[in-house]
Amino acid sequence: AALKRNTAILIFGILVIFHVNTLYKYFSTPNKEQWREAVATLAQQVKPNDLIIIYPAFLDAPFYYYREQNPSLKKVITITILEEDQKLNTEALVNDRLKNLDSQIPKEGGVWVVSRKENLPQIRANQKKLLDKRIIRVMKEEPQKYNFHQLDIEYFPQK
Repeated sequence: AALKRNTAILIFGILVIFHVNTLYKYFSTPNKEQWREAVATLAQQVKPNDLIIIYPAFLDAPFYYYREQNPSLKKVITITILEEDQKLNTEALVNDRLKNLDSQIPKEGGVWVVSRKENLPQIRANQKKLLDKRIIRVMKEEPQKYNFHQLDIEYFPQK
């Protein structure tokens, strides 16, 4: 009440502009994982003899939910890697688990890795690096990357 009319209008105007900008950012930026878009893109690109790897293991539930809506993905072999990833905190243990992966990589197909992009704890980030190195060693090719909000999809083609 003690403020002059013009000062009060100016302060009110600044507050309104600040809140409009905040609301615009909130409603224009996705704030959840873009599973529908990611799985739809994967369904368009995948071939029947490819392998899909889900990492970390807790991502398999949303992936399988959206996979059910895409018939082309039901025919593709999908595995979840490192189910007990919190216990696998050394490179030797992770490499031991990844040895089984070599036999599952198709001879004539590619490998897709679906993973979380942001906020990976250090243990999972290290495991993801080991997983990528192992696949590159077998496939001998760098991945093509598809980025979605909080999700990454990588495609490792056969050389």
